[in-house]
Order: sequence, then structure tokens, then C-alpha cells
Amino acid sequence: MVNKQIPVTVIGGYLGAGKTTLLNHILRNNKGIRFAILVNDFGSINIDIDLIESQDGDTINLANGCICCSLSGGFGTAMLSIRERLVLPDRVLIEASGVSDPFKIAQYAHLPGFHLDSVIVLADAEFIQKRAADKYVGRQVIQQLKSADLLLLNKVDLVPDEKLTQVREWLQDLIPNIRILKVSRGQIPMDMLFGEELLEQLAVSEKQVDLAEGMEHEHHHDHDYVTWSYIGSSLLDGTKFHALIAGLDAEILRGKGL
Repeated sequence: MVNKQIPVTVIGGYLGAGKTTLLNHILRNNKGIRFAILVNDFGSINIDIDLIESQDGDTINLANGCICCSLSGGFGTAMLSIRERLVLPDRVLIEASGVSDPFKIAQYAHLPGFHLDSVIVLADAEFIQKRAADKYVGRQVIQQLKSADLLLLNKVDLVPDEKLTQVREWLQDLIPNIRILKVSRGQIPMDMLFGEELLEQLAVSEKQVDLAEGMEHEHHHDHDYVTWSYIGSSLLDGTKFHALIAGLDAEILRGKGL
């Protein structure tokens, strides 16, 4: 077998930042690159894997936990299974759960046969500051942002220019020297995600120093978050369903379904 090191890219960001949208954009514009994709959702049903439009490569489902903590054993096994395939992928993409720590996940890219290409973190331009200031999830959101080699400020079409400038300056103050790209709907040229242009501008060593303290923080999402799932074959009452959605508590962070 050829001694090939497979580049690994971690895609992180808090709930609703646009990770799956970016992943679909990458797959639609893959330029012939063969990807192995690991998709993690923090629930018993991995909704995100069904939202991936193109699955020409290998897609591995990692559900019912966060891959930087409770699913760590299964995640390592999945990475090794990719390495043992007869036809190796050109790249590995990991779509991390919205509640995970991308920096911890990126450590798996140092397994034999792999190397870390980059950690790409998405931030919702409309809500990132509100999330970062939240007393319950703010520390986690900031930790995700500081994990980034490349920060994509997404959904810029949803905020006015003045607000966008303010958010970008806030991010630059929070993470000095980070490269920030403004995007809408995850639309970004592939060369800016994978290629020499990205590698030349990454300040990886500085980022790792800044994150040394963050590696010690508690990370037990089973205690911090509660998920509920439903699977059924019968029709739902549309009126009652919409009334249920409209009456959800403000503490509900995310709802997804097919």
C-alpha cells in the first residue's frame, strides 16, 4: 500500500451556523476530489446525513453523541476504517456536531496515515455575538471560534453592512490574526478551502498556543443538553404541529426534521 497521508478538514461551528450547507457546497463543487465524510449529530437520529445532497464518496454516520467526547471510541474506529480501504479517499471531511469542540476533534487527524489540513469554523453573522454572550453556552461558542484556522462569517446577506462590520471587528479582537472570510449560504471557492492559498495564510502555531488553556475545560454535553427525537409513519396534523412549534420555549436551541 502506498504510504499516503490523507488530509483531514474539520468543519465546526455552533448550532445553525451553516455547516451542512457548506458541506453540500463542497460536494457540489468537488473538482473530482474523492471525499470520505464523517457526519456527527448530537441526537439519536443523524438528520444532517440525510441533508447531504451528494454522497458519491463514503459517508459515515456518527449519531447519538458528540464525537469529541461520548463517541470518541467510535470516531477513532471510523477513522481507522477509512485508512484501511483499498481505494483511499483524497480527503477526509468531518462535519462536527454543533455542540462539539473542533480543536479536540482535530487531534484525531494526527492518527497514523492522516494529517490535519485545517479547522474551518462557521459563525452566524446574525447571532454569533448573542450566542457568545449567553451565560450557558457562551464559553463553548467562543472555544469553537478560537479553534479555527479559517473562520467563515456566514449568512452575511441577513445583516446590514454596519452590523456586519461591527461583528467582524469583534471577531478580529476576540481572535487576533485569524483569517475571516465573509460568505453567504456557504458559497466559497474551493481553492480558498483546500489549497496553497489557504496554507500560506494560516497561523496554526499561534492558534495552538492560544488554545492550550481551553483543552482543560469540562466538556460533558450529556449534562448540558437534552435531545428528543420522533420517528413515525402516520401523517401529522399540520395545524397542531405548527401550533406546537410556535409555542416552543425560548430555551429550545434547534429543531430539524424531514
